[in-house]
Amino acid sequence: MPRRSEWFRRHPFIADVLLALPLLLLGLLSTGPDAALDERYRDPNALIYPLAILMTAPLAWRRRAPVPVLAISAVALAIHGAIGFQPTLGGLATAVAVYTVASTYPGPAGALRATGASVVLVLASPFLHDGRLYPGEFAAASAAFGIPWLIGRRFYRSRAFTASLVERAARAEREREQAAVQAVTDERARIARELHDVVAHAISVAIVQAGAARRVLRANPDRADEAIAAIEKVGRQALAEMRRLVELMRQDHEEDVLVPQPGVDQIAALIKQVQEAGLSVDLTIEGEVRALPASVDLSAYRIVQEALTNTLKHAGPARAHVLVRYGTEEIELAVSDDGERPMRMRNGSGGGHGLIGMRERVSLLGGSFSAGPEATGGFEVRALLPIDGHL
Repeated sequence: MPRRSEWFRRHPFIADVLLALPLLLLGLLSTGPDAALDERYRDPNALIYPLAILMTAPLAWRRRAPVPVLAISAVALAIHGAIGFQPTLGGLATAVAVYTVASTYPGPAGALRATGASVVLVLASPFLHDGRLYPGEFAAASAAFGIPWLIGRRFYRSRAFTASLVERAARAEREREQAAVQAVTDERARIARELHDVVAHAISVAIVQAGAARRVLRANPDRADEAIAAIEKVGRQALAEMRRLVELMRQDHEEDVLVPQPGVDQIAALIKQVQEAGLSVDLTIEGEVRALPASVDLSAYRIVQEALTNTLKHAGPARAHVLVRYGTEEIELAVSDDGERPMRMRNGSGGGHGLIGMRERVSLLGGSFSAGPEATGGFEVRALLPIDGHL
C-alpha cells in the first residue's frame, strides 16, 4: 500500500482519472430509463447523458485547473436541476471539485468566492424548474457541498502548516551550518593572530642572536656557537609554526595589538581564577615537565580554559579535575567534572561554539580530541597534542 500511494503521488493525473471514471459510471447508470423517478421530476432524455459527462469527466484535470473544473461541473449540475431532471450520483463530482478548490486555493476568502457562486447556482437551480424550493433537499445539498469545503480548508491549513515546519527546519539547519562555518572561520583567524605573534617573536629572537654571534664570532667562538645553536632551535620552532600557519585561510584586516599569550605554566593561575568564581577544581600534573612549542603551549592553555569555562557555565554545582600529562612526544589534557548538563549540552549540540573552537585548535596541531558525557556521570574533554609536530 505505501508503494501504491507513492506511485499515485508521482502520477496525479492517472489518480484523478481513476477517481473520475467511477463517478462517471455512477452518474450514467443513475440517469437511465430504469431509474426510479419522483413525480416531481421530468423523464430523462438524451440531454441527460452529456450533462452527466460534463459533471464528472473534468475531475481528471481537477489538480491542474481546480476552479475551471468546478465551474464546468457546477454549471452542468445546475442545468441538470433547472431542466427538472432527478438528482443523480454524478453530483458527487461537484462536491469533489468543491473539496479540491478549498484544499488548493490560497486563502479562505478566495476559496469561498471561487466556490460560492457555483454552489449557490446549483442549490437554486430546481427553483428555475417549478418555482419552488424544497427545504429538505436544499439542506441536504448544502451539507453535501459545505462539508467537503470545510474538510478541504482543514486539509489546506494542515498542509500549509506542515510546509512551514519543513521550511523552518530547513532554515534552522542552514543557519546552524552557517554559524558552525562562521565559528570555525573566526577561530582560524584568532589562531592565526596568535601564531603570528609566536612566529614574529621567534624571528626577532633569531635576529638578536645572529647579531650577537656575529659580534663575538672571532673574540669568543664558544659564545658564538651557543648563539648559533639558539638560532637553530628557534628557527626550527618558527618553521613548524609557519607550516601550520600556511594551512589557515586568514582574512583579518583588524589592527589588533598582539600581546604574549599564556601557556601551560599558567594553568595553575587559571584554576585559581576559576576557583574564585565558585568552581572547585583539582590539578594533577604527570610526567616530566618540559618546554613546549609556543603554539602547543598556547593551545593547551586555551583548551583547558575553554573546558573550565564550559563547566562553570553549564554544569551547575560541580567539582572539576584537570589532568596535564607530559609524554615523550605529546602532551595530554583532560578536564572532567561531575555536574549535570542539559541534554543539548551533553551531546555537544548546544548553542555555543566552545567545543568547535577546541576541536579546531587540536586539528590544526595534528592531534586528537574528544568530548562527551562519562559513563559514571558528568562530562569530559580530552585532547592529545603532539609536541614535535606529529604523534
